[in-house]
Amino acid sequence: MKVYVEQSTIRTINGVPDYVEFRSKIGTSKNKPHSRVWIEGNRLVDAGFTVGTRYTRTWNDNKHRPALMLKVDKDGCYRVSGKGDKPVIDITGEKVNATFTGEYVTCSFFVDGTITIRDDHA
Repeated sequence: MKVYVEQSTIRTINGVPDYVEFRSKIGTSKNKPHSRVWIEGNRLVDAGFTVGTRYTRTWNDNKHRPALMLKVDKDGCYRVSGKGDKPVIDITGEKVNATFTGEYVTCSFFVDGTITIRDDHA
């Protein structure tokens, strides 16, 4: 199951997009609910995450607002997958399940090569 986009918000500064934010449903991996974050397509490209781009992951275990930050990094240990011009980031595992306890997350795509994924219990 993939992450489903629920709603989207675009913030601009002087008419130039600064970031795009949307609320998404967490998917299922190996029959474990809420254990997969799947992001694909143009939002990734706009934030600098094209196929083959290396990036880092930083987990914030703050009890009040847990988050995962992805940052473009030429020395990063993760790589954006996908084919052609359709990039995919697929994050699965116990850490996803432990960090994102709700059914939804809020994903913020920044033009500086950063994506922030936060728990969203709304």
